[in-house]
Amino acid sequence: FFFSMATHVVLCQPGEDVLSSLMSYVRHHSIQAAFVQSAVGCLTSATIRTSYQEASSPPGYWVRTFRGQKQKYQLLNMSGCISVHGARVSINISDREGNCFGGQLLGFAYGTDVVEVIMIELPNHRFFRGASENSIDGYPLVAPLEVTKTDTPARGLQISSTASADGLSSLQPGRRPTFG
Repeated sequence: FFFSMATHVVLCQPGEDVLSSLMSYVRHHSIQAAFVQSAVGCLTSATIRTSYQEASSPPGYWVRTFRGQKQKYQLLNMSGCISVHGARVSINISDREGNCFGGQLLGFAYGTDVVEVIMIELPNHRFFRGASENSIDGYPLVAPLEVTKTDTPARGLQISSTASADGLSSLQPGRRPTFG
């Protein structure tokens, strides 16, 4: 039994939306199935949705946007499935007092410094997440993940110094080069 994986290190630059940058990177590299292994950095904001709260009034999914006017949020953890067909990513962040918050990342997570994300690609798989017909509070619910096996060959280590729309980096002093 042999299982191949490829590691991608994506460095989202300050001011970039982390989820949008990851999706741009995934689309540029035609990644069909990957999972977020790790992420670190500081954020100025993030919009997250918590799990369904039946005991709340009214019951439902709570959506909260954290904005750091005078503080930053430490990105403690990020995990989830991602492909060219969509993503479902959860994050944990903390404020300056150490209070922790977490949930599904809906977007608007802007880094104050470089946010380092490590993704693991599963080259012989395809993740597909169709559009959900249901929505709560204007945010679509996540459709179930479909996983299929493919014959895609494995790739090696990918490192990107930026996750710009074209997936290419411009080399500047102090920035790491792109390998791939």
